[in-house]
Amino acid sequence: LKDSEIRKGSYSGPFYDLVLELKDHATFRKICPVSAGKEDPGEYEELILRFFAYIDRYKEFKHDVAAFLNSYLEDMNKTDFDKGIYLEKFNRMVSFIRKNFPIGFRKEENSKSTPRVRFEAIAVGVHLALQEKHDVIPHDMNWLNSKEFAGHTTTDASNNPGRLTGRVEFVRDCLLGKITKDQLTYEQH
Repeated sequence: LKDSEIRKGSYSGPFYDLVLELKDHATFRKICPVSAGKEDPGEYEELILRFFAYIDRYKEFKHDVAAFLNSYLEDMNKTDFDKGIYLEKFNRMVSFIRKNFPIGFRKEENSKSTPRVRFEAIAVGVHLALQEKHDVIPHDMNWLNSKEFAGHTTTDASNNPGRLTGRVEFVRDCLLGKITKDQLTYEQH
């Protein structure tokens, strides 16, 4: 069984019910495609849970993603969390990406799936930017094509705490204009 399948049985509760409710969010599915092979074993649940766990605790992440997510889910199922606040955080992120990222989470326009590290970088980075400046308007989205963003979203050592922090804060800083196109490098065509 995949981690997401195990969670369905072992970590059921009010917070996981929210994750299960959001997996059918039409706009989210449109901007965040997953391959047919990954959809059945709970890839949408996995991505949504990663979003919530990382927006709340990305600085606490050590290395083992499954253990980190399970611990977060177990804690959240026991707390009296405000469902409305979590729905708002998710919906704001989805709305911002739909509006400002022409191809959503995809790496290329015709991509049929979303790499997890790319999803984490963009989803959590967008949340952090909106948290810092609720009406942020990105002036330049070319950073998505930079060598630096590619470096942050390769899968090598992607479950390293420094890499996670680096990628989500890179996206945040690009969206807030703290990193400008002059500070980035691009492939020459």
